[in-house]
Amino acid sequence: MTPIFSTASGYASILLQIRECFTIAMSQLYGVGLSGYFATLPEIADALEPFEIPEEAYVVDVPDDSGTMYELRFFRSTTAPVVGDMCGSKTVAFVYLGFEDVAYTSNSKVPWYADRANYCKVTFDDWVYPVFCKYWFYMYQYVMDFDLAILDTRNCIDFGYMFYYCTMATTLDLSNFDTSAGASFTCMFYMCGGLTSLDVRGWDMREATNMSYMFRNCTALKSLNLSTWRFGMKPTTIAQCFNNLSKCTTIYVPLGCDLPYVATTTQVFSSSAKLVEVRARPAAATT
Repeated sequence: MTPIFSTASGYASILLQIRECFTIAMSQLYGVGLSGYFATLPEIADALEPFEIPEEAYVVDVPDDSGTMYELRFFRSTTAPVVGDMCGSKTVAFVYLGFEDVAYTSNSKVPWYADRANYCKVTFDDWVYPVFCKYWFYMYQYVMDFDLAILDTRNCIDFGYMFYYCTMATTLDLSNFDTSAGASFTCMFYMCGGLTSLDVRGWDMREATNMSYMFRNCTALKSLNLSTWRFGMKPTTIAQCFNNLSKCTTIYVPLGCDLPYVATTTQVFSSSAKLVEVRARPAAATT
């Protein structure tokens, strides 16, 4: 086999280029002041040390501005918070941990489920990397504000019932969700009757095997844009997936795709919605 570089100087040159590209990229991402060409490996390690992911993720309840409801806040820390600590300018009322790699078998097993009627807002202050999101916000019927921009779902296998009966939420922007590992999406948005805008652009559904009841009873949605979804060839149950979308007139799907290869199609539609193959959809469209 002929080597790519015939001399040691050739190898050294390409390694310097790699290091330069890496340090420039890290400087742009984190704002660290590194010289791309001259930075040593120890200097690079020292500069990036503050940006390493802390070991543990936590959830805390803090009072909202009115003092009558709670905000649910997710963050990472090298030290465990305790009740009475300050989270920003607010006092921590409850602390939850150990949830990133837990598969909850029922809604009641989710540690923050018991106080569901007292939450008005959900916020992620740091990256969190769950393997399962099933039941996470089950029946959060008084939450109108879900700030999920930095929830990292790349490893998440199960999204089932995640927003079940979140009736007060009118807008959900989940375009940042990485669903490439997701197998189950059953009842994910079931009974989200207040949703008028649902942004699920770019979802990778190639591993999906269950989409049953996924959007059922999203009665306020006027359209649903799935045009940038990627489907695979796995048999996918979609029973009642789009059932009772009473105001929805159009569901946009990817070019050349009617629906994923389905194992079950029972009562997929029960409304005025019609499936449309989209050929030119504005990139900014969210619903």
